[in-house]
Amino acid sequence: MPAPVRSTQEPFSAAASLSAIAIHRDAAALEQLFHFYGPRLKSWLQGQRVDEATAEDIIQETMVTLWRKAGLYDPLKAS
Repeated sequence: MPAPVRSTQEPFSAAASLSAIAIHRDAAALEQLFHFYGPRLKSWLQGQRVDEATAEDIIQETMVTLWRKAGLYDPLKAS
Protein backbone atom coordinates (compact mmCIF):
# COMPACT_ATOMS: atom_id res chain seq x y z
CA MET A 1 0.00 0.00 0.00
CA PRO A 2 1.48 3.40 -0.95
CA ALA A 3 2.23 5.95 1.75
CA PRO A 4 -0.32 8.73 2.10
CA VAL A 5 0.51 11.91 0.23
CA ARG A 6 1.07 14.82 2.54
CA SER A 7 0.38 18.34 1.48
CA THR A 8 3.41 20.61 1.42
CA GLN A 9 1.10 23.50 2.14
CA GLU A 10 0.67 24.48 5.79
CA PRO A 11 -2.87 24.39 7.19
CA PHE A 12 -4.77 27.67 7.17
CA SER A 13 -4.19 29.84 10.23
CA ALA A 14 -6.20 33.03 10.64
CA ALA A 15 -3.76 34.26 13.29
CA ALA A 16 -0.78 33.71 10.99
CA SER A 17 -2.58 35.47 8.15
CA LEU A 18 -3.48 38.43 10.34
CA SER A 19 0.10 38.70 11.55
CA ALA A 20 1.40 38.56 7.97
CA ILE A 21 -0.98 41.34 6.97
CA ALA A 22 -0.12 43.45 10.01
CA ILE A 23 3.65 43.04 9.78
CA HIS A 24 4.33 42.63 6.06
CA ARG A 25 1.17 44.03 4.39
CA ASP A 26 0.93 40.57 2.80
CA ALA A 27 -1.79 40.67 0.12
CA ALA A 28 -1.63 36.87 -0.32
CA ALA A 29 -2.53 36.47 3.37
CA LEU A 30 -5.52 38.77 2.89
CA GLU A 31 -6.57 36.66 -0.08
CA GLN A 32 -6.35 33.52 2.08
CA LEU A 33 -8.59 35.12 4.71
CA PHE A 34 -11.02 36.25 2.03
CA HIS A 35 -11.27 32.79 0.46
CA PHE A 36 -11.66 31.11 3.84
CA TYR A 37 -14.09 33.49 5.55
CA GLY A 38 -15.87 35.12 2.57
CA PRO A 39 -18.15 32.19 1.68
CA ARG A 40 -18.87 31.46 5.35
CA LEU A 41 -19.79 35.06 6.06
CA LYS A 42 -21.90 35.28 2.91
CA SER A 43 -23.78 32.12 3.84
CA TRP A 44 -24.40 33.40 7.35
CA LEU A 45 -25.56 36.81 6.10
CA GLN A 46 -27.94 35.25 3.59
CA GLY A 47 -29.29 33.08 6.41
CA GLN A 48 -30.07 36.36 8.17
CA ARG A 49 -32.08 37.35 5.07
CA VAL A 50 -29.51 39.78 3.69
CA ASP A 51 -29.68 39.89 -0.11
CA GLU A 52 -26.69 38.62 -2.11
CA ALA A 53 -25.45 42.01 -3.32
CA THR A 54 -25.56 43.52 0.17
CA ALA A 55 -23.83 40.45 1.63
CA GLU A 56 -21.03 40.82 -0.92
CA ASP A 57 -20.71 44.53 -0.10
CA ILE A 58 -20.46 43.74 3.62
CA ILE A 59 -17.75 41.15 2.97
CA GLN A 60 -15.82 43.60 0.78
CA GLU A 61 -16.02 46.35 3.41
CA THR A 62 -14.98 43.89 6.12
CA MET A 63 -11.87 42.88 4.17
CA VAL A 64 -10.95 46.50 3.41
CA THR A 65 -11.30 47.35 7.11
CA LEU A 66 -9.23 44.33 8.03
CA TRP A 67 -6.49 45.47 5.63
CA ARG A 68 -6.52 49.03 6.97
CA LYS A 69 -6.58 48.07 10.66
CA ALA A 70 -4.42 44.95 10.59
CA GLY A 71 -1.66 46.82 12.37
CA LEU A 72 -3.86 46.95 15.47
CA TYR A 73 -3.90 43.14 15.70
CA ASP A 74 -2.16 41.87 18.83
CA PRO A 75 -1.82 38.06 18.90
CA LEU A 76 -1.25 38.21 22.67
CA LYS A 77 -4.75 39.64 23.15
CA ALA A 78 -6.43 37.26 20.69
CA SER A 79 -8.37 34.41 22.22
